[in-house]
Amino acid sequence: MTETRYRPSKMAKIGASALAAAAASLAFAAPAKAAYPTSTFSVDAPTAYRDSANGSITWYNRSVGVQGVVWTTALIDQDNVDHTTAYFEVYDGESKKMNSTTRTSSGQNNNAWVNYNFTIGDPDGLKAVARVRVTVCAVRDDGSQTCSRPTSYGREYA
Repeated sequence: MTETRYRPSKMAKIGASALAAAAASLAFAAPAKAAYPTSTFSVDAPTAYRDSANGSITWYNRSVGVQGVVWTTALIDQDNVDHTTAYFEVYDGESKKMNSTTRTSSGQNNNAWVNYNFTIGDPDGLKAVARVRVTVCAVRDDGSQTCSRPTSYGREYA
């Protein structure tokens, strides 16, 4: 009895090699990039009306993205509020202040607001932002102000 052996054609060998290469590339493909973690915030100045800032913090590597709105809703003639200012301060893991900025809405009209969307931190630095502190102040016509307690939002809560 004669034994017959199967010999794959050149095309079959090429196809098998391509299939093996495709399987290997799938096995070593980079995982899909996850979205950056976010935290939400809402801080009110302790006034009779709701002078506030609220929004979200997106935690990047060495900086954060902050977006939201600051409101002045006090009745001008009753509370004498001229404007509302939100203070944003960022700190590293050693509680050293890295940077700060403000956003202000005018109180010349009831229910005035300002939208904001900014990045703060040091994207080229060596330290990551570990905490964002938000304080909201209602500033009266005479320059006096009533501020919220500083409220901290940390990366570990994102």
